[in-house]
Amino acid sequence: MEQEIKKLFMLILTEVYGEDKIPMEAMELLKNDRFKKPSLEEVKNYMLEYGTQNYIFEAEAFFNFYESKGWKVGKNKMKDWKAAVRNWSKDKRKKKLII
Repeated sequence: MEQEIKKLFMLILTEVYGEDKIPMEAMELLKNDRFKKPSLEEVKNYMLEYGTQNYIFEAEAFFNFYESKGWKVGKNKMKDWKAAVRNWSKDKRKKKLII
């Protein structure tokens, strides 16, 4: 949905200003992809949708882990928590296969 809004915004800007004359401030708004920390409920719902086993327990573990890390991956700010959930779930499945 957000991408669709950005595309529409870009079309409007292009129509109003022309392709080469879009103000820099407007372009910055389009690039601004700020990370929004998910709620525990959002994580639970996404894990359920993704098919994570024990999603309630795993969602709480995921949420608490990244909450304690300030929602950082290493030294970098997290960009996509849904991708982090997918990796978290994938790592858990790999460990089960190994054990």
